[in-house]
Amino acid sequence: MLIHLEKLGKSFGEKVVLHDVSASVEKEDRIGIVGQNGAGKTTLLKILTGVYTDYDGEFSVTHGVTLGYLEQNAKLDVTLDIYGEMRSSFAPVLDAMAQMQILEKKMAASPDDAALLEKHDELQNIIDAADGYNMDVNIKKVLSGMGFAQDTWQKNIAVFRFIPETFRERCISVVPEIYRFLSGGTDDRCDDFFACGDDFVWNRTFSGTELCPVIL
Repeated sequence: MLIHLEKLGKSFGEKVVLHDVSASVEKEDRIGIVGQNGAGKTTLLKILTGVYTDYDGEFSVTHGVTLGYLEQNAKLDVTLDIYGEMRSSFAPVLDAMAQMQILEKKMAASPDDAALLEKHDELQNIIDAADGYNMDVNIKKVLSGMGFAQDTWQKNIAVFRFIPETFRERCISVVPEIYRFLSGGTDDRCDDFFACGDDFVWNRTFSGTELCPVIL
């Protein structure tokens, strides 16, 4: 069991959004959280990822498991290009790498300094936990998987704005594939399945466990 939820609840003023939500998530599960707008799908994910800390009930995450979350309205730095925006998500790793370069110069002068060695190990753990040395390889894989041609990676992120009608058409065109993804690759189809317009985390090459809020 990777995640266990026990009687989670969340209210905004007098409005109860979540009440007595209990569930478990096992390794390699693919789960669609289905509901109308305002049903609490995004609220549940924000509780799990620590955005909301004021809630009823409790949940636990197995040691070593990390949770990722892609918001509906992405907070992008419009001064960056696409590749730069992707690298910005590795800010802690990049900072650790920069600190290590400075630290290694100090260690060359004082190789027996225990405090420097300890700090070096701490920074190394940050990099290793995020697979930092493969950062650029992974970024390129993600961009290619999302359909961004390499000649667009240096374009300013602000250029890519969705026109609602075009976005909806694109979403509808991938709906059957999304459904097959959530159903584990079966041939079942659901033409009314609409999975866009809300927070959505989907990576067709991802082999782990996924939680995906879906609007019907």
